[in-house]
Amino acid sequence: MEFIKKLIRPTYFWVYRMRGYPSIELFTTTITAIQHEYNDVFTYELTKPGGLHQHAGYYAHVIAPNSHINNHDVRDMSLANAPHEDRLMITMDTQSNTRYKRKFRNAKVGDRVDMYAIKGDFTNDHLNSEQKTVYIAGGVGITAVRSLIANRIDSNWNLIYAGKGYAYADFWEQHGAKVNKVKRGTLFPAIDAQLDSAEQFYICGSGPFIEDVKQYLLSKGVAETSIKAEGFGS
Repeated sequence: MEFIKKLIRPTYFWVYRMRGYPSIELFTTTITAIQHEYNDVFTYELTKPGGLHQHAGYYAHVIAPNSHINNHDVRDMSLANAPHEDRLMITMDTQSNTRYKRKFRNAKVGDRVDMYAIKGDFTNDHLNSEQKTVYIAGGVGITAVRSLIANRIDSNWNLIYAGKGYAYADFWEQHGAKVNKVKRGTLFPAIDAQLDSAEQFYICGSGPFIEDVKQYLLSKGVAETSIKAEGFGS
């Protein structure tokens, strides 16, 4: 049965595309800039289509450059920009060298990138501006966190950013006193320093990173209702 599915799947997706992807609202963007952040991590700036509805912290089903919907060329990607910014941004680690990541690794300015199903619940629109919020990001989990912080840039926030390298250097330089870049060994002491004043914690990173941080916060007496988390796969 699986063999038959593999045979007919390309035909199914071709017919689906020829029919104009019924029931899907597809947004077409163009790559306008590619920033090498560190190691195999890149940020792609994209044109912002009219009619696109976004809240900070949303993600989208992003189709690989110059590709179409199929089993290999669509992944969920967090948007790094805030809604008021004039371009879309996505950041990814291309190290895994999958077909999807290779297409982005080889992408050029001017390439087409389509996306759809823009949604999410990892948002901060509801927060009180004076409420102290600590954002804790691991690796490319910084993508959604950048969107959230940019959305509430004038509110009371701090960032703890753990990673082998650090994306969005120019953006964080503008808010140096609020940003603490750490390695895994100094992550928990950095969290300890925020416990007395923080009212809300947002965590974004890999599954193990989130579990470790969440369990640490709970062990320190932070209420589960004060913790909001979103993970990502490879």
